[in-house]
Amino acid sequence: MHKYPSFPILLHDREKHARTVETALEVLGISNMIRCGNRYFQLSLVEDHRPGIILLDIGDPAKSDEEILEEIVRRFPRITVIVTGENEAATAVRCMKKGASDYLAKPISHEAFESCIRHAIEVQELHRRNIGSVVSDKLRRMTDSAQQTAHKMISLGRIWIGIAHEIRNPLSAINIYLKMLRELFTGEGEYSEEEVAEVMTELQSASDRIERIVRKVLDFSKPHAPNMVLSDVNQCITESVDLARVTLWKEGITMKIALGQNIPECILETRSVSQIILNLLTNAADAMKDIEKPKTILITSSRDEDHVIIKVSDPGPGVIPKDRERIFEPFFTTKPGGLGIGLSICNRIIRDHGGYISVGESGMGGAEFQICIPISKKGKTSD
Repeated sequence: MHKYPSFPILLHDREKHARTVETALEVLGISNMIRCGNRYFQLSLVEDHRPGIILLDIGDPAKSDEEILEEIVRRFPRITVIVTGENEAATAVRCMKKGASDYLAKPISHEAFESCIRHAIEVQELHRRNIGSVVSDKLRRMTDSAQQTAHKMISLGRIWIGIAHEIRNPLSAINIYLKMLRELFTGEGEYSEEEVAEVMTELQSASDRIERIVRKVLDFSKPHAPNMVLSDVNQCITESVDLARVTLWKEGITMKIALGQNIPECILETRSVSQIILNLLTNAADAMKDIEKPKTILITSSRDEDHVIIKVSDPGPGVIPKDRERIFEPFFTTKPGGLGIGLSICNRIIRDHGGYISVGESGMGGAEFQICIPISKKGKTSD
Protein backbone atom coordinates (compact mmCIF):
# COMPACT_ATOMS: atom_id res chain seq x y z
CA MET A 1 0.00 0.00 0.00
CA HIS A 2 1.26 3.53 -0.81
CA LYS A 3 2.44 5.38 2.29
CA TYR A 4 2.07 9.10 2.90
CA PRO A 5 4.31 11.03 2.77
CA SER A 6 6.84 9.56 0.36
CA PHE A 7 9.53 9.70 3.07
CA PRO A 8 9.41 8.46 6.69
CA ILE A 9 8.79 10.69 9.71
CA LEU A 10 10.93 9.77 12.70
CA LEU A 11 9.18 10.27 16.03
CA HIS A 12 11.08 10.65 19.31
CA ASP A 13 9.14 11.22 22.55
CA ARG A 14 8.28 9.56 25.84
CA GLU A 15 6.04 6.51 25.47
CA LYS A 16 2.78 8.17 26.53
CA HIS A 17 3.30 11.27 24.39
CA ALA A 18 4.62 9.22 21.47
CA ARG A 19 1.35 7.30 21.22
CA THR A 20 -0.58 10.59 21.27
CA VAL A 21 1.58 12.04 18.48
CA GLU A 22 1.26 8.84 16.44
CA THR A 23 -2.51 9.08 16.68
CA ALA A 24 -2.42 12.74 15.64
CA LEU A 25 -0.30 11.84 12.60
CA GLU A 26 -2.68 9.04 11.66
CA VAL A 27 -5.62 11.48 11.83
CA LEU A 28 -3.76 13.55 9.22
CA GLY A 29 -3.51 10.45 7.00
CA ILE A 30 0.18 9.95 7.73
CA SER A 31 1.24 6.32 7.94
CA ASN A 32 4.92 6.45 6.98
CA MET A 33 6.43 6.90 10.45
CA ILE A 34 9.11 5.31 12.61
CA ARG A 35 9.21 5.56 16.37
CA CYS A 36 12.46 5.89 18.31
CA GLY A 37 11.57 3.50 21.12
CA ASN A 38 14.46 4.51 23.36
CA ARG A 39 14.33 7.51 25.71
CA TYR A 40 17.68 8.55 24.24
CA PHE A 41 17.68 9.45 20.57
CA GLN A 42 19.39 6.94 18.30
CA LEU A 43 21.27 8.54 15.41
CA SER A 44 21.55 5.12 13.79
CA LEU A 45 17.83 5.32 12.98
CA VAL A 46 18.48 8.44 10.93
CA GLU A 47 21.30 6.74 9.03
CA ASP A 48 19.25 3.58 8.41
CA HIS A 49 15.90 5.12 7.40
CA ARG A 50 16.81 8.63 6.10
CA PRO A 51 13.64 10.35 7.34
CA GLY A 52 12.55 13.64 5.82
CA ILE A 53 11.15 14.94 9.12
CA ILE A 54 12.21 14.32 12.71
CA LEU A 55 9.91 15.12 15.63
CA LEU A 56 12.44 15.53 18.45
CA ASP A 57 11.28 15.91 22.04
CA ILE A 58 13.41 18.11 24.30
CA GLY A 59 13.15 16.61 27.77
CA ASP A 60 14.27 17.65 31.24
CA PRO A 61 17.16 18.27 31.52
CA ALA A 62 17.26 19.58 27.96
CA LYS A 63 21.02 19.80 27.43
CA SER A 64 21.66 16.30 26.04
CA ASP A 65 18.65 16.54 23.72
CA GLU A 66 19.82 19.92 22.43
CA GLU A 67 23.24 18.41 21.72
CA ILE A 68 21.48 15.69 19.72
CA LEU A 69 19.63 18.43 17.80
CA GLU A 70 22.94 20.09 16.90
CA GLU A 71 24.38 16.73 15.80
CA ILE A 72 21.36 15.97 13.57
CA VAL A 73 21.50 19.41 11.94
CA ARG A 74 25.27 19.13 11.41
CA ARG A 75 25.19 15.63 9.91
CA PHE A 76 21.85 15.73 8.10
CA PRO A 77 21.26 19.39 7.10
CA ARG A 78 18.39 18.63 4.70
CA ILE A 79 16.21 16.93 7.29
CA THR A 80 13.46 19.09 8.79
CA VAL A 81 13.72 18.90 12.59
CA ILE A 82 10.62 19.92 14.56
CA VAL A 83 11.25 20.19 18.29
CA THR A 84 8.57 19.61 20.93
CA GLY A 85 9.03 20.70 24.53
CA GLU A 86 7.79 22.75 27.44
CA ASN A 87 6.36 26.25 27.01
CA GLU A 88 9.67 28.01 27.69
CA ALA A 89 10.67 30.81 25.33
CA ALA A 90 14.39 30.53 26.19
CA THR A 91 14.44 26.83 25.25
CA ALA A 92 12.51 27.54 22.04
CA VAL A 93 14.95 30.24 20.95
CA ARG A 94 17.99 28.09 21.77
CA CYS A 95 16.59 25.27 19.64
CA MET A 96 15.85 27.62 16.75
CA LYS A 97 19.41 28.97 16.94
CA LYS A 98 20.71 25.41 16.83
CA GLY A 99 18.85 24.63 13.64
CA ALA A 100 15.32 23.47 14.51
CA SER A 101 12.78 24.30 11.82
CA ASP A 102 10.01 24.87 14.36
CA TYR A 103 9.27 24.56 18.07
CA LEU A 104 5.92 23.26 19.34
CA ALA A 105 5.25 24.05 22.99
CA LYS A 106 3.22 21.56 25.02
CA PRO A 107 0.31 21.19 25.30
CA ILE A 108 0.23 21.30 21.50
CA SER A 109 -3.03 22.31 19.87
CA HIS A 110 -4.29 20.18 16.98
CA GLU A 111 -4.34 23.24 14.69
CA ALA A 112 -0.71 24.16 15.44
CA PHE A 113 0.43 20.55 15.02
CA GLU A 114 -1.37 20.06 11.71
CA SER A 115 -0.13 23.37 10.30
CA CYS A 116 3.47 22.61 11.29
CA ILE A 117 3.45 19.05 9.89
CA ARG A 118 1.77 20.09 6.62
CA HIS A 119 4.38 22.84 6.11
CA ALA A 120 7.24 20.45 6.90
CA ILE A 121 5.97 17.84 4.44
CA GLU A 122 5.59 20.50 1.76
CA VAL A 123 9.15 21.71 2.39
CA GLN A 124 10.56 18.19 2.16
CA GLU A 125 8.64 17.41 -1.04
CA LEU A 126 10.10 20.61 -2.52
CA HIS A 127 13.58 19.59 -1.33
CA ARG A 128 13.22 16.32 -3.18
CA ARG A 129 12.31 18.19 -6.35
CA ASN A 130 15.33 20.49 -5.88
CA ILE A 131 13.31 23.70 -5.76
CA GLY A 132 15.85 25.46 -3.58
CA SER A 133 14.64 29.04 -3.56
CA VAL A 134 11.07 28.10 -2.65
CA VAL A 135 12.34 25.85 0.13
CA SER A 136 14.50 28.60 1.57
CA ASP A 137 11.57 31.01 1.63
CA LYS A 138 9.32 28.41 3.27
CA LEU A 139 11.91 27.65 5.94
CA ARG A 140 12.45 31.35 6.61
CA ARG A 141 8.72 31.90 7.13
CA MET A 142 8.48 28.91 9.45
CA THR A 143 11.46 30.14 11.50
CA ASP A 144 10.09 33.70 11.64
CA SER A 145 6.75 32.38 12.88
CA ALA A 146 8.34 30.34 15.68
CA GLN A 147 10.59 33.21 16.78
CA GLN A 148 7.68 35.64 16.79
CA THR A 149 5.59 33.28 18.92
CA ALA A 150 8.45 32.94 21.41
CA HIS A 151 8.84 36.73 21.47
CA LYS A 152 5.13 37.19 22.22
CA MET A 153 5.35 34.81 25.16
CA ILE A 154 8.32 36.75 26.56
CA SER A 155 6.41 40.04 26.28
CA LEU A 156 3.33 38.59 27.98
CA GLY A 157 5.44 37.02 30.71
CA ARG A 158 7.02 40.41 31.43
CA ILE A 159 3.64 42.10 32.04
CA TRP A 160 1.84 39.15 33.64
CA ILE A 161 2.10 40.61 37.18
CA GLY A 162 0.15 43.64 36.01
CA ILE A 163 -2.45 41.50 34.24
CA ALA A 164 -2.91 39.40 37.39
CA HIS A 165 -3.36 42.60 39.40
CA GLU A 166 -6.00 43.85 36.97
CA ILE A 167 -7.92 40.58 37.27
CA ARG A 168 -7.61 40.41 41.06
CA ASN A 169 -9.47 43.69 41.61
CA PRO A 170 -12.75 42.68 39.90
CA LEU A 171 -12.44 39.20 41.43
CA SER A 172 -12.33 40.77 44.91
CA ALA A 173 -15.43 42.78 44.06
CA ILE A 174 -17.22 39.63 42.87
CA ASN A 175 -16.43 37.90 46.16
CA ILE A 176 -17.85 40.82 48.15
CA TYR A 177 -21.05 40.93 46.11
CA LEU A 178 -21.49 37.15 46.35
CA LYS A 179 -21.17 37.41 50.14
CA MET A 180 -23.92 40.04 50.17
CA LEU A 181 -26.18 37.80 48.08
CA ARG A 182 -25.51 34.85 50.37
CA GLU A 183 -26.48 36.96 53.39
CA LEU A 184 -29.67 37.95 51.62
CA PHE A 185 -30.74 34.41 50.79
CA THR A 186 -29.78 32.98 54.21
CA GLY A 187 -31.57 35.75 56.08
CA GLU A 188 -28.35 37.13 57.61
CA GLY A 189 -28.76 40.53 56.00
CA GLU A 190 -31.49 42.85 54.81
CA TYR A 191 -31.23 44.53 51.44
CA SER A 192 -33.76 46.44 49.37
CA GLU A 193 -34.69 45.43 45.83
CA GLU A 194 -32.72 48.41 44.56
CA GLU A 195 -29.62 47.27 46.46
CA VAL A 196 -29.96 43.73 45.09
CA ALA A 197 -30.35 45.08 41.56
CA GLU A 198 -27.24 47.22 42.06
CA VAL A 199 -25.28 44.21 43.32
CA MET A 200 -26.28 42.19 40.25
CA THR A 201 -25.24 45.06 37.98
CA GLU A 202 -21.85 45.32 39.69
CA LEU A 203 -21.35 41.56 39.47
CA GLN A 204 -21.97 41.69 35.74
CA SER A 205 -19.64 44.68 35.37
CA ALA A 206 -16.80 42.94 37.25
CA SER A 207 -17.29 39.76 35.22
CA ASP A 208 -17.27 41.74 31.96
CA ARG A 209 -14.02 43.46 32.98
CA ILE A 210 -12.27 40.12 33.59
CA GLU A 211 -13.58 38.81 30.27
CA ARG A 212 -12.21 41.88 28.44
CA ILE A 213 -8.78 41.49 30.05
CA VAL A 214 -8.56 37.79 29.22
CA ARG A 215 -9.76 38.34 25.65
CA LYS A 216 -7.16 41.08 25.17
CA VAL A 217 -4.35 38.77 26.32
CA LEU A 218 -5.59 35.83 24.23
CA ASP A 219 -5.97 38.01 21.13
CA PHE A 220 -2.41 39.23 21.58
CA SER A 221 -0.87 35.79 22.11
CA LYS A 222 -2.68 33.48 19.70
CA PRO A 223 -1.35 32.84 16.18
CA HIS A 224 -3.20 34.71 13.45
CA ALA A 225 -3.07 35.25 9.73
CA PRO A 226 -1.64 38.65 8.73
CA ASN A 227 -4.40 41.18 8.16
CA MET A 228 -3.20 44.48 6.73
CA VAL A 229 -5.98 47.05 7.00
CA LEU A 230 -6.39 50.80 7.29
CA SER A 231 -5.91 51.47 10.99
CA ASP A 232 -5.36 54.19 13.58
CA VAL A 233 -1.80 54.15 14.95
CA ASN A 234 -2.93 55.97 18.09
CA GLN A 235 -5.32 53.10 18.82
CA CYS A 236 -2.42 50.61 18.65
CA ILE A 237 -0.45 52.75 21.08
CA THR A 238 -3.39 53.03 23.49
CA GLU A 239 -4.02 49.27 23.52
CA SER A 240 -0.34 48.48 24.18
CA VAL A 241 -0.14 51.04 26.99
CA ASP A 242 -3.30 49.59 28.56
CA LEU A 243 -1.69 46.13 28.64
CA ALA A 244 1.52 47.37 30.27
CA ARG A 245 0.26 50.24 32.45
CA VAL A 246 -0.24 48.42 35.76
CA THR A 247 3.07 46.53 35.56
CA LEU A 248 4.95 49.75 34.82
CA TRP A 249 3.16 51.56 37.66
CA LYS A 250 4.09 48.80 40.14
CA GLU A 251 7.73 49.23 39.08
CA GLY A 252 7.58 52.95 39.87
CA ILE A 253 7.53 54.05 36.23
CA THR A 254 5.57 57.10 35.11
CA MET A 255 3.98 56.87 31.66
CA LYS A 256 3.74 60.08 29.65
CA ILE A 257 1.70 59.90 26.45
CA ALA A 258 1.49 62.63 23.82
CA LEU A 259 -0.53 61.44 20.85
CA GLY A 260 -0.68 63.72 17.85
CA GLN A 261 -3.97 65.04 16.55
CA ASN A 262 -5.12 64.48 12.98
CA ILE A 263 -2.80 61.50 12.50
CA PRO A 264 -3.59 59.83 9.15
CA GLU A 265 -4.50 56.16 9.02
CA CYS A 266 -1.88 53.68 7.84
CA ILE A 267 -2.15 50.20 6.36
CA LEU A 268 -1.21 48.10 9.39
CA GLU A 269 -1.18 44.60 10.79
CA THR A 270 -2.48 46.00 14.07
CA ARG A 271 -1.57 43.12 16.38
CA SER A 272 2.01 43.12 15.15
CA VAL A 273 2.39 46.87 15.60
CA SER A 274 0.87 46.64 19.10
CA GLN A 275 3.37 43.85 19.85
CA ILE A 276 6.25 46.11 18.78
CA ILE A 277 5.10 48.97 21.00
CA LEU A 278 4.66 46.62 23.97
CA ASN A 279 8.18 45.27 23.38
CA LEU A 280 9.65 48.78 23.35
CA LEU A 281 7.81 49.66 26.58
CA THR A 282 9.09 46.58 28.39
CA ASN A 283 12.63 47.14 27.05
CA ALA A 284 12.53 50.70 28.38
CA ALA A 285 11.38 49.43 31.77
CA ASP A 286 14.24 46.91 31.86
CA ALA A 287 16.75 49.62 30.94
CA MET A 288 15.70 51.75 33.94
CA LYS A 289 15.91 49.05 36.60
CA ASP A 290 19.10 50.35 38.20
CA ILE A 291 18.85 54.10 37.64
CA GLU A 292 18.37 56.44 40.61
CA LYS A 293 16.67 59.34 38.83
CA PRO A 294 12.88 59.32 38.23
CA LYS A 295 11.77 56.53 35.91
CA THR A 296 9.71 57.84 33.01
CA ILE A 297 8.66 56.47 29.63
CA LEU A 298 7.49 59.00 27.05
CA ILE A 299 5.56 57.71 24.04
CA THR A 300 4.52 60.09 21.27
CA SER A 301 2.95 60.01 17.84
CA SER A 302 3.35 62.60 15.11
CA ARG A 303 3.65 62.82 11.35
CA ASP A 304 5.79 64.22 8.61
CA GLU A 305 4.91 64.51 4.94
CA ASP A 306 5.02 60.77 4.22
CA HIS A 307 5.09 58.91 7.55
CA VAL A 308 3.42 58.48 10.89
CA ILE A 309 6.14 58.54 13.55
CA ILE A 310 6.03 56.74 16.91
CA LYS A 311 8.72 57.48 19.51
CA VAL A 312 9.40 55.63 22.77
CA SER A 313 11.92 57.40 25.02
CA ASP A 314 13.43 56.74 28.46
CA PRO A 315 16.17 58.17 30.75
CA GLY A 316 18.08 54.87 31.04
CA PRO A 317 21.69 54.17 29.98
CA GLY A 318 20.77 54.30 26.28
CA VAL A 319 22.41 52.46 23.36
CA ILE A 320 26.02 53.34 22.53
CA PRO A 321 26.54 54.54 18.92
CA LYS A 322 28.49 51.46 17.74
CA ASP A 323 25.59 49.17 18.78
CA ARG A 324 22.77 51.21 17.22
CA GLU A 325 22.88 49.40 13.87
CA ARG A 326 23.64 45.93 15.20
CA ILE A 327 20.89 46.05 17.82
CA PHE A 328 18.33 45.08 15.18
CA GLU A 329 20.30 42.02 14.02
CA PRO A 330 18.92 38.59 15.02
CA PHE A 331 20.37 37.27 18.31
CA PHE A 332 22.41 40.42 19.00
CA THR A 333 21.79 41.65 22.52
CA THR A 334 23.38 44.03 25.04
CA LYS A 335 21.13 42.79 27.85
CA PRO A 336 22.59 40.22 30.30
CA GLY A 337 20.65 37.01 29.74
CA GLY A 338 18.88 38.54 26.73
CA LEU A 339 17.82 36.42 23.77
CA GLY A 340 18.31 38.99 21.01
CA ILE A 341 15.11 38.25 19.09
CA GLY A 342 12.74 41.05 20.11
CA LEU A 343 14.18 43.99 18.20
CA SER A 344 15.07 41.90 15.14
CA ILE A 345 11.41 40.85 14.90
CA CYS A 346 10.32 44.47 15.39
CA ASN A 347 12.64 45.51 12.55
CA ARG A 348 11.32 42.82 10.19
CA ILE A 349 7.67 43.65 10.92
CA ILE A 350 8.18 47.37 10.33
CA ARG A 351 10.06 46.68 7.08
CA ASP A 352 7.16 44.46 5.99
CA HIS A 353 5.01 47.59 6.45
CA GLY A 354 7.33 49.57 4.18
CA GLY A 355 8.70 51.55 7.12
CA TYR A 356 11.80 51.56 9.29
CA ILE A 357 12.84 51.59 12.96
CA SER A 358 15.89 53.31 14.42
CA VAL A 359 17.39 54.19 17.79
CA GLY A 360 19.11 57.33 19.01
CA GLU A 361 19.53 59.37 22.18
CA SER A 362 16.43 60.69 23.92
CA GLY A 363 16.00 64.17 25.37
CA MET A 364 16.17 62.49 28.82
CA GLY A 365 19.63 61.07 28.07
CA GLY A 366 18.58 57.47 27.46
CA ALA A 367 17.35 55.63 24.38
CA GLU A 368 14.77 56.86 21.90
CA PHE A 369 13.31 54.30 19.50
CA GLN A 370 11.60 55.78 16.45
CA ILE A 371 9.19 53.89 14.20
CA CYS A 372 8.20 55.38 10.84
CA ILE A 373 5.24 53.88 8.96
CA PRO A 374 4.11 55.13 5.52
CA ILE A 375 0.88 57.12 5.43
CA SER A 376 -1.89 55.62 3.31
CA LYS A 377 -3.33 57.99 0.73
CA LYS A 378 -6.76 56.40 1.38
CA GLY A 379 -6.69 56.87 5.15
CA LYS A 380 -8.75 59.10 7.39
CA THR A 381 -7.24 61.19 10.20
CA SER A 382 -7.64 60.56 13.93
CA ASP A 383 -9.28 63.24 16.04
